Amino acid sequence: MIRVIQSTLLAGLFGLTLLGPWAYASAQQPTAETPGEAVEEPSQQRPSEAQVMADAKLGETVAIEMGKILGVAMSPAVGLAAVGLWVQATAEHPESHWYASWWFIATMASLALLVATKDVLGSVAGPLKQVADGAEVLLNNGSGVIALAASLSWVVEPLGAPATALAQSALEVLIPTAHAAGETAAALPSSGLADWLGTGLLAVLTTVIFAVVWLVSQTFNVMIMLNPFSPIDPFLKAARLAVIAALITACAISPWLGIPLALAIVLFSVVVSAYCARMMVFGTVMAWDLARGARGEQASDRGVLAFAGKALEGVPTRRLGRIQRSDNGSLIFRARPWVLLPAKAHALDGSNLFAVEGALYPSLVADPEGRGGATLDLPPRSRGTCASLADLFGLQGTGTSWLQRQAESAKSGVTSLGARLRSSWSVLAR
Repeated sequence: MIRVIQSTLLAGLFGLTLLGPWAYASAQQPTAETPGEAVEEPSQQRPSEAQVMADAKLGETVAIEMGKILGVAMSPAVGLAAVGLWVQATAEHPESHWYASWWFIATMASLALLVATKDVLGSVAGPLKQVADGAEVLLNNGSGVIALAASLSWVVEPLGAPATALAQSALEVLIPTAHAAGETAAALPSSGLADWLGTGLLAVLTTVIFAVVWLVSQTFNVMIMLNPFSPIDPFLKAARLAVIAALITACAISPWLGIPLALAIVLFSVVVSAYCARMMVFGTVMAWDLARGARGEQASDRGVLAFAGKALEGVPTRRLGRIQRSDNGSLIFRARPWVLLPAKAHALDGSNLFAVEGALYPSLVADPEGRGGATLDLPPRSRGTCASLADLFGLQGTGTSWLQRQAESAKSGVTSLGARLRSSWSVLAR
């Protein structure tokens, strides 16, 4: 099913990209025949210079709009602030665009500056680094919705007419009798329908492109949140900004450079969209628990919230589900594909699993030290409950991961050093 959806999206993106300018160009060509003049055959017709210029202008517009949509999807706060400043500098009436108001630009710029400061100071923040990264993930969830609304607002004006022309051409092909009935009779019912279909098609295409690219970007943020080595975070963010800058530059230079690069980014995003969607859910739950400091939450009657790990066969990694006891008492992991489809139960062998406490969240692993891939990963709210989980689900035992042991050792060393410094100071102060 996932492959069918991805193949459909890929075919639709290719078709709309290739047919859009052609349909717009054909819609602008006159169809009425002047008396006394012979109309050339379609194979002999050549576009006029004005039509060539119009097509070139359309290509530039498509490239610029795709660059804006993808740039905002990859970094909502920075992208919205940049687009707002661009509209303020170039639009005749910038006050008519809500995303170009100064309060909105200032808000987005402040959020972007706050995130940049967090990235620079993350190396000295210690355990607060993951909490701040979790807050950024939640922030990007909200700003992503705002960015999508802004993208739908600004894309209709420059690309609404080409989208309507594409819909009109499709209607004439699908309903040829409407065109044959005469211009007056055909224009009245079809123009409104074509406008409605064109705008709807443009909105759907914009939403799909934005969503898949935003999912990849959000997955990038989740991986940064889970990364324990904070000094490399600024370099990862700089690499993403470099991709955005390269895309915007290519779209501004020429549509022959910008559109292929934008399509490559979109097609890659479509291919990995299923995994990124699961990572987005995983990251949102993790970020919410880290932001509110949740831990020690015991199992409920519905079971324990968990995510599929790499060692769980037959289940995509990071799929959300619950650890439960079945009616016959066996241990299962129950999950719903795509959240909405009927739930499927996957048997677990609790006698071969350990509840291992990790640096950020506990996991069920076949090794007490957490080596190898995890069978299931639990959210941070389950920290400190490994012993009770082992008793509840009949696991082989508990353990602590290597990274958690190193963190505890470092914490113990810092505490010991602080105690010695205080003792030395008390001696000197006598």
